[in-house]
Amino acid sequence: MPSGWDGERFFDFIKDGIMNTKEINRQVNFDFLVSDIIDGKRDYIYPAERFKELLTEKYMN
Repeated sequence: MPSGWDGERFFDFIKDGIMNTKEINRQVNFDFLVSDIIDGKRDYIYPAERFKELLTEKYMN
């Protein structure tokens, strides 16, 4: 995660005294590129897109 994601950053996701973990998940999985090794090569991906690819591959074959 980016270095700005410390404990204080999570206060941005509290609404009416409840932490909105769905919004944290959405932001982390759709907005941040991460590196991964795919087919022996390093690539940069959005986690949500890679998850969708893996699910499609597993259940559409």
